[in-house]
Amino acid sequence: MVLARPTKEGESDWSTDSADRRLLPWVVVGLLFLLALSLRLWSIGHGLPSIYNPDEAAHFVPRAVDFVLTGDRNPDYLINPPLVTYLFWVVFEVWFGGSAGLAETLSADPSAPYQVARVVIAMIGAVGVVVAFLAGKLMGGVRVGLVAASLTAVAFLPVHWSHFATNDVAAMVAGSVCLLGTAWVLRDGRIPAYLVAGAGLGLATGTKYTAGIMLLPLLTATFFKWREDRRPALIGLLTAGAAAIVTFLLSVPPLLFDFQNSLQDLNRLSLPGEGDPKIGQAQENGFVYYPWVVAWGLGWLASAAAVGGAVWLMMRKRPVALTLIPTPLLYVAFMGGQPAFFGRWLLPVFPIVIVLAAFGVIATADFLTRRLRWPAVPVLVALCILVCLQSLIHVVHMNLALGRDDTRALAAEWMEANIPATERFVNQGILVTPLLDLDPDLEGIQNRWDVVDQRAGDAVGARPQWLDQFESDGACWVSTSGLYSERVLLDAHLVPQAADYYRGLQERGEVVFRASSYREGAEPVPFNFEWVTNLYPFSFERPGGEVVIYRLHGGACA
Repeated sequence: MVLARPTKEGESDWSTDSADRRLLPWVVVGLLFLLALSLRLWSIGHGLPSIYNPDEAAHFVPRAVDFVLTGDRNPDYLINPPLVTYLFWVVFEVWFGGSAGLAETLSADPSAPYQVARVVIAMIGAVGVVVAFLAGKLMGGVRVGLVAASLTAVAFLPVHWSHFATNDVAAMVAGSVCLLGTAWVLRDGRIPAYLVAGAGLGLATGTKYTAGIMLLPLLTATFFKWREDRRPALIGLLTAGAAAIVTFLLSVPPLLFDFQNSLQDLNRLSLPGEGDPKIGQAQENGFVYYPWVVAWGLGWLASAAAVGGAVWLMMRKRPVALTLIPTPLLYVAFMGGQPAFFGRWLLPVFPIVIVLAAFGVIATADFLTRRLRWPAVPVLVALCILVCLQSLIHVVHMNLALGRDDTRALAAEWMEANIPATERFVNQGILVTPLLDLDPDLEGIQNRWDVVDQRAGDAVGARPQWLDQFESDGACWVSTSGLYSERVLLDAHLVPQAADYYRGLQERGEVVFRASSYREGAEPVPFNFEWVTNLYPFSFERPGGEVVIYRLHGGACA
């Protein structure tokens, strides 16, 4: 089989004169789907039976479990929209066989629902490959779709967050559905296109509120169709709006059956600029932070391709350019002004950046093919591999590291062998338990030791006088997690008392156990909250950060 060379800009770039040639792109997409699913399922059981990610532990799985066990479908919580919670609930009902089956499973393994939920998210992330292909194909042809699908399959940030039972990847894929509908609108403006775009928008917003930014490209595409024929465009926009409202309300049913309490909960959402800065942020400027996230979360070459694709589109396909380019820029302008930054918050606009990168790759391939007379297919394949390689290498490294024992698990094993029963132990994120929210009276793991639990807020708000209190109360064993202590020491000027606590502990405590995430002989990297949790740098060998257990010797500990 020989693939046809591209002809003119905007024309079909793959020959369609035979059934096998029409099938070939779908064979490639199927292989990319399998690759994406494999990368996402690899090390999917990391950390279990402990759940170390606080967002994964607290938000969606526990509420879905509660739905099954109690029959009450009201999450009483809308800070995050509940569509993912309801999705997990349906899956748990089927997988575990209702409340009786789930209760029996929980008695043997409380972490089992997390494993199932992670697999669900991994599968959704892999489906995003197919959606990216379709959206790219409608925007710029089969080749654009294939490059977009390839980047979606291996991009580091989406793959990493596909390993956790949170809403980030689901929001990205739902936003991709909206982008698919938007591309369809831009192509022919038929009512089914508006229905897909509106439904995708409602699902995306019902998964993560910030994913509502996908409304902007839909409005832009509708504007271009409105310039051609106003009446169909207006009807289409109204159709998309109705579809978005219906799917959003179906995604957030408390707005229908518990409206008053839902509004009160929504009022708790932070307005732009509100809240405290995140201690230990890698950047003080969000407008710098998010481009930096794209550079490693998608890759340097892919990021350059996205910039090149944006420039090329502005010169050659202005409607497509204006539909795509403003959204990620405005999103970063909004999110960059917040007091706290998280790389995963960028995922709702990742599909647009990926499509822009795909256009950049195709433009470069066409240049090399036409100007240098290099063969078209090998050039495109080589460029696609190049822009995917950075992410793919780091994804493999991340999965290998995730599959190794967590430093916090190593610490727990050492404790069982070395700390006598009934001793008081100050626990800083080392001993955790699944489904903690289901039992508000449970603090930490109450197994062998008398545990004094330090949550993230306690760790950042620590005071040096706590050490005197520990010694007075006989809490002689004190742990620290680098995920907390290194953040504090990095921003010691913001939390000076907490920094004094950690320095005082280093001076007064005897180190009896230490476990590091770094491989032996590796050069430690400056603390970065993103990297110490997602293990992007090659210096990391295992998850968990540095864990240290101290033994105090003053007061009752003498």
